[in-house]
Amino acid sequence: MAQRESDHIQHRVALTDGAEALQKRVKEEFYNFELVLDIIHATEHLWDAANALLGEAHPERNSWVREQLLKILSGRTSEVIEVLQKRAYDQSLSSTQRQALCTTIGHYQRNLPYMRFWNSTKKQNGENGTRSWGNTGHG
Repeated sequence: MAQRESDHIQHRVALTDGAEALQKRVKEEFYNFELVLDIIHATEHLWDAANALLGEAHPERNSWVREQLLKILSGRTSEVIEVLQKRAYDQSLSSTQRQALCTTIGHYQRNLPYMRFWNSTKKQNGENGTRSWGNTGHG
């Protein structure tokens, strides 16, 4: 990492998959980095919840995931958790369906401090909304 040190770097982000042990280690080793949950892992949990609620072949599944994902990306993860919590109390759900929802709810609740995707993006973007990578060799 010493090769990448430079005065133009003002903000550092470390992505993790949500595993508590990994997050703890990253916080210890890279204490000046902002910890952010990998959106791919967050999305996988959302698909698990959608499959539990609607089934893999349901025509509304994709739009439901898209709607919830947009909430997450705009900093409204608590709303997604609330939606899932309300659905978890639905008596028509099987215990397997309920467990899938509870797993996603627990993952999101525990990782809520690291699900600030909109905040990390703003810090990397300039006033005009374009990425400012500095002189790092990235587009």
